[in-house]
Amino acid sequence: MTPLDILLLLPLAVGTAKGYRRGLVLEAVSLLAFVLGVVGGLSLLSAAIPVVRAYVGELFGLLPLVSFLLVLVAIMWGLHLLGGLVKQAVHLTPLGVLDHLLGGAAGALKWLLGLSLLLHGTTLTGWQLLAPSVAAGSVVLP
Repeated sequence: MTPLDILLLLPLAVGTAKGYRRGLVLEAVSLLAFVLGVVGGLSLLSAAIPVVRAYVGELFGLLPLVSFLLVLVAIMWGLHLLGGLVKQAVHLTPLGVLDHLLGGAAGALKWLLGLSLLLHGTTLTGWQLLAPSVAAGSVVLP
């Protein structure tokens, strides 16, 4: 194993630990909240702009961004509260341990996907993030 492998495995270990601590229910709800928040923020943007404009004015041209972020945060916060209720209900049953174990696996997969997208995105832009000699000796990096 090269130092690059250890550097790539550290975020996966962090993701696994965070996923175990949060559980599968909250991992799934956080992913769903982000997706629904972005979709809801974009679809409700035209309705949110006049409401936000009444409180803050034009905001130096940042009104659409601020409106989108407010809708995104509101949707994510609401779904996070609902997810907390579902997690409490799951932990009242014998499925609480399974929730933590599957949450660890989901956390590792989420961080693996994030690292893969980061590395793939840098190669698409043409940036030489890793030297070919460093990547060739890696066991973790395909």
